[in-house]
Amino acid sequence: MASVKKIPFKGYTNSADFFANLPENKTEVAIYVDYHLGDENGEEVYFKIQELGFTNVALATGETTLIHPLVRQVGKEFPQHCG
Repeated sequence: MASVKKIPFKGYTNSADFFANLPENKTEVAIYVDYHLGDENGEEVYFKIQELGFTNVALATGETTLIHPLVRQVGKEFPQHCG
């Protein structure tokens, strides 16, 4: 969907690859972390990213119940505000 809307996109299957290629802009870049990120806990990765100063972070999940009160939780569909 990102390519259809001509939106730059980088995807990673694990947090190590993401942390090795951190975006420079910590306030504007949108970061979506999968709640079930392979063998990793997406919630823990979410907080690590926030600790680095990134402000536009969301946890993408199919869960309908609140995971954590300090987590911005979104569904797994393509974000409507993009493009």
